[in-house]
Amino acid sequence: MKQQLKDRQAEKASVIAKLEKLKEALPGLQRAEREAPVTRNFLGNPIPTAEARAATAARQEVAGEIAALEGRLIWLDQQISHMEQVVNADAQIAEGQKLEVNAQGKVDRLSDSIQRVRQRVEQIQQEQQQAEATAANDLLGAVQTLAKATASGEASAMTAAQAAVQAATVACRQAGLGAENNAALLAALEAEAEALRLESDHAESELTAARNKVKAGLRAKYGAEWDKLADELFKVGAKLASVAVQYPLSQVKVPRLRPGAASFDYADLLSAAREVRQ
Repeated sequence: MKQQLKDRQAEKASVIAKLEKLKEALPGLQRAEREAPVTRNFLGNPIPTAEARAATAARQEVAGEIAALEGRLIWLDQQISHMEQVVNADAQIAEGQKLEVNAQGKVDRLSDSIQRVRQRVEQIQQEQQQAEATAANDLLGAVQTLAKATASGEASAMTAAQAAVQAATVACRQAGLGAENNAALLAALEAEAEALRLESDHAESELTAARNKVKAGLRAKYGAEWDKLADELFKVGAKLASVAVQYPLSQVKVPRLRPGAASFDYADLLSAAREVRQ
């Protein structure tokens, strides 16, 4: 395959050189065609002279060669691109696998970081909710106790209840201050989580690209193996057709994967068999 690639690349260089020369010559031929002398019949209509016909023929020949070479160049580009993919398939697969490992590691690390941040956010929120609920319950209990002490008229009980209400009130205020302080921390954590998510999305894209790189290399490698076996199968199939083996060859239709290569069926095998006999 490497030698075939070199041959196609050399042919492409030759075709490009020929095209350049022909394209340089074409304007002169077009000018010669325009300036070629003509004669006129008795009605005054122009009649090309032998010189004019020769100029037109020369211009058409060069234009035809240019078109043919441009078509050949397109075909060569397709073949070279395919061959380069096959030749570089193993290197591409190895590079893609290395990138995949690195990208997967990055995705895993970022996933762990995002999980830690989310867990911390949930912990802060739960602790805050618990602190607020405890303070509110304590205040409610202290107020109820104060109400009962007030109803009983016991001074010592009222004093203790009032102290409990004051302590619970302070605890509620502290819980509120804690919520304010936590709000800033939660905002910072949410911002960090969003930044990590964006970075993780980018890492996922890198991972997908790496996997696609591996797949492309494998497609080129396996496709070349398929085409090689298909060519061998065609040769053997033609031999079988040449000795009148029809079924199940008549059911065969084998694709080829390289650019410009057609699939083959039983009719193609028969045709090849006839050519061999001739």
